[in-house]
Amino acid sequence: MLRKPETFFETAYGIPAGVCQEMVRGAGHFEEIEIWGKREIRKDPIAVGLCKNGNRYLLCRWGIDKLIPFEEIRKRSWLYHIKNFGVVILASEKFWISTIAATIFAIAYVGMW
Repeated sequence: MLRKPETFFETAYGIPAGVCQEMVRGAGHFEEIEIWGKREIRKDPIAVGLCKNGNRYLLCRWGIDKLIPFEEIRKRSWLYHIKNFGVVILASEKFWISTIAATIFAIAYVGMW
């Protein structure tokens, strides 16, 4: 079915030519390609590739909504920066050593009272 002309997909299913090209490019990597979308809720449809092991991968998305590049989203998101900072701190060996040292110092200080 992926070999049919792109105009057929555009007319029959509303799938743009560029999306058809991406589906054809990904066809060799997946067992199946599905189109997911909601008619009741205004959401952009997506093409999803399904592997033998059940994993799913997003091939492309199209529709009304304008996509914002990930880098732009990351720059705008203070929550992303805070989360990233927290992960860096928690993964830091110096953080845990200094936390343990401060805890021991605090226990010794309280014990002296």
